[in-house]
Parts: sequence; structure tokens; C-alpha cells
Amino acid sequence: MSSKKGTLFEIIVGICTIVGCIAAVLVIPEFRKITGLDSPTPSATNSPSIQTILAPTSKTISSVTNSHQPVAQSVQWIPNSNETGGGLCVGWDHTATCPSDKIFIPWNILKVELEQNVLPQVPNVPTGSSLVLQASSDGTPNTIIKVVDSSGAEKAYIWIGENPENSWLYDGLIRVGDPKTLKIWETFVRYSNGTYLKK
Repeated sequence: MSSKKGTLFEIIVGICTIVGCIAAVLVIPEFRKITGLDSPTPSATNSPSIQTILAPTSKTISSVTNSHQPVAQSVQWIPNSNETGGGLCVGWDHTATCPSDKIFIPWNILKVELEQNVLPQVPNVPTGSSLVLQASSDGTPNTIIKVVDSSGAEKAYIWIGENPENSWLYDGLIRVGDPKTLKIWETFVRYSNGTYLKK
């Protein structure tokens, strides 16, 4: 009796195994298709590497760099009779009021720029010198930019925009020179980041 039960059990197990195999053959491929397991594996030739994804192009680097490069400027000194003392106008060749569409750098900012970035580059100017404004011979206020030493003695002039050695023609440069002979010692170009380079 027990052997018959064993045989019957083995037959049932065999039938279940066959049914399971048939179900696996029919169902598993559909399952793989639905879940995307049958999608082709990306090859090295058509998949970008992580370096390619992360690395910016040379054009991007160049455009970012160029956008931050300082630009040379043509400048002119604009005297002002009020307490501001005047200032520097970028891209303007007249001593009249700086137009609203131009960059204007007031004297309180320009003074610091010149004292820190220009005077130390001029060997004729004593260390510790500073700038003061003076009226012209015809009484126009804030026309002359003087360099004085720590005792207040006059040591140089600064001319902005015009060349005293060439009939005061405008060329947009900045010069430092002798206040008596008007001889130019050094000539500078102002850049958009507030630096001054010798020409």
C-alpha cells in the first residue's frame, strides 16, 4: 500500500514539474521584455564615458575665461566744482560732464586706485605719497591732480586722458610727470578691473 502511495506521489510531482517548466518557458521571456531586462547592453563605442560627461568643452572654458578678462580703457578726467572733486570718465574724450551712458568713477574711488596701483610703479615718487586736487590757473576747481609726499611737498602731477608733451591732445592714457617741466615719467593704461599697466 505504501509503495502505491509513493508511486502516486512521484507521478504528481512529475506532472507539477512539467507544468512549471512550461509556465517558465511561456512567462519568463514576457517578464524580461516588460522589465527591460532584454535591453541591449551599451557598448563602449556608443556610450559616453564619465570623463566625457563631466569634462566641459574647450569653447566653454574659453568663453568663461574671456568674459572675465580685463579690458583696456580710454579715460578722461572730469573736473567737478562740488565736494565730490570730479572723477574719471571711461570712453569719453571731453572734460564736460560724463554722459549717463558712460562709466564714471568718482574721485574718492579713483584716488585710492591711483595711490595704490599707480604711484608705487613710479620710481620718482617717494613712498607714502598721496594725491590732492588743485584748481587750475584760471580758477577751475579740481583740475590738477597733484602728488605730494608725507610732508605735503609737491612731487608730481598726474594727467588723465591728455598728453602734456603733445599739445594736450587726448589719447585716453594716464601719465605721471614733473610738475614744473611737464616731462612725463611714466604712462599707464587703465583696465576694467581697476589695474594700471605701464604702456
